[in-house]
Amino acid sequence: MGQVEPSIALNETDVALGDAITFTTTVANNVRNPRIEVLAYQDGVLVYGEAGGTDDTFVLGGNVDGGSIWRNVGGPATCIANLYYFTHKANTPGVVYLAADGFEAGG
Repeated sequence: MGQVEPSIALNETDVALGDAITFTTTVANNVRNPRIEVLAYQDGVLVYGEAGGTDDTFVLGGNVDGGSIWRNVGGPATCIANLYYFTHKANTPGVVYLAADGFEAGG
């Protein structure tokens, strides 16, 4: 049996602020509780961030009522979705990043 290559891919195309998005992920069976974080940047500044499970649906920009800076200012953003999991070894918490998928989102 070969080693599983972790991956994450956006399921939708032509996404924009306020759109609901989902991802397809692949992780090894021994990875417990893999998670996704979605981050959006405008001119290098973080304007939105959200994390959840691999089966979650994310709304770009968050809630309509002041969910993020991006929701407040609008405009396009450069986004990245990171697939990761938490560790805890020798009383030290950590994070292991497995894969990433970058995409552009309209405003």
